Amino acid sequence: MKKIKISTIMITIMLISISAVSISGEGVLEGNIEVETTEYLGIVKPKMNLSENQSISLDVSYVKDDNSTNATGRYMVNDTLMISLNITDNCGRNIFLVQRSIIVGVIISRKFADITLSPILPITGLFRRFFPVISIVPATVIPGLLNRQRDNYVNITMNYEIDNSTLSDGENLTMNIFIVGFLPGDVNGFDILPIVDYKQINLAVEYQE
Repeated sequence: MKKIKISTIMITIMLISISAVSISGEGVLEGNIEVETTEYLGIVKPKMNLSENQSISLDVSYVKDDNSTNATGRYMVNDTLMISLNITDNCGRNIFLVQRSIIVGVIISRKFADITLSPILPITGLFRRFFPVISIVPATVIPGLLNRQRDNYVNITMNYEIDNSTLSDGENLTMNIFIVGFLPGDVNGFDILPIVDYKQINLAVEYQE
């Protein structure tokens, strides 16, 4: 278990260094992520209090193809999904050199039966249709000297293409969320990885242009 925790700390540091913070949006999921920080070192214990079935509305933009002389284009989802943070700081320290954070991994997928196979695209395009959103998002729960601002939300960028029928009818998506704290604390998540919390959410999505 010590090796797992050391590996997780190293991975978390790398994710913080390569990830960009998303821009805030308007859509908010029902529920929140409860984060408790404890001990002098700043152990972070996240827990998701999110409903398993949710309905959301996302904004869509019509993008005209640059190389087209006709009025052809595509519909792009261009919105941000927000998850509220409820943070309880029990560390008893005024400041940290490095902020304490959570790292949120999000994978949103469609059912295979709901995927449009036409037009035919390279394998990367088909993968994108099956997984419209794959994202790693950091959020600061205790500021540090390197980052003095605490986040109140986790902001997930929703940016992917849909067709005209999906725009009209909406769709059902599956959202898998994984969370680890930095420094990681036991959150009673997976049996083999108790430092990782996990939730699967069914999203009924309505699109508006």
